[in-house]
Amino acid sequence: MKVLLLFLASTSAAIACDDDPRVERVATSWQQQQALPALDDLDLDRALCFQSRFMDRMAESLGPVVGYKVGVYTAAARKTYAASAPVVGQLRQKMLVTEGSAIAASDGIALVSEADFILVVKDSGINDARTREEAYRHLRGFRPFIEVPDLNYAGSVKPSLGQLVALNVNARLGVLGAEIPLQQTRTGFDGLANLTAEVTVTGAAEGAVHARGIARETLGDPLEIVLAARDGLKQQGGALKAGDLISIGTLTPPRPVKAGETLSVRYSVAPSTAGITVPFVP
Repeated sequence: MKVLLLFLASTSAAIACDDDPRVERVATSWQQQQALPALDDLDLDRALCFQSRFMDRMAESLGPVVGYKVGVYTAAARKTYAASAPVVGQLRQKMLVTEGSAIAASDGIALVSEADFILVVKDSGINDARTREEAYRHLRGFRPFIEVPDLNYAGSVKPSLGQLVALNVNARLGVLGAEIPLQQTRTGFDGLANLTAEVTVTGAAEGAVHARGIARETLGDPLEIVLAARDGLKQQGGALKAGDLISIGTLTPPRPVKAGETLSVRYSVAPSTAGITVPFVP
């Protein structure tokens, strides 16, 4: 079933916002990996405005929008944040690095690693897709993706939905693998529906760590997430375009980033498999 999204990737032109003097302080602290000012007084409308201003402020250093990430998608996550619907944030060009790059544990305030997954839009026809099958025909491929979001508040602070929205759904970094074509066959369609991730962490103090996640069981149907993101963007007067990246969320529980560990994920999207690895350094 399609869900209505609180879409965050709008521009200040789309959202009429009053200036919030904390935007500059947050942007400066965020860039310097320092503790952020509290944002615990934001209702959803004000949080959307803050996010718009924050991303406008960060555009020069983070580059253009290249895609979107979906968060708070599962029923459990929505309950945790008292959210009525998922949320979507921006992925900007300089947030993403290619496989082979290391991520420093000091690159954020409270970084976590996630076995995420990206789908790549083939063309603008996806904006008119009415079914999962039609949406699939307008996707051209997938990319292994380890997202490294920043919880932004260290320690026991439990961010509110307003904070999450205002800070762009915690997006900070991500490691992208090469694009793999999605086969326009029934096998390819069913393969995406049964997307699986196998996670291995080496270098951990407790020894090798393993986890496995099947998207439909732990996250949701990948194509429904794509349609939900598309609908959220459409609500704001926008549209998906060829090449846009859609990060559907993590298939296994997030893990705090620890220097000395290496995270590897192997994705199965029958008939294809693909892996990605990222080392974490001090």
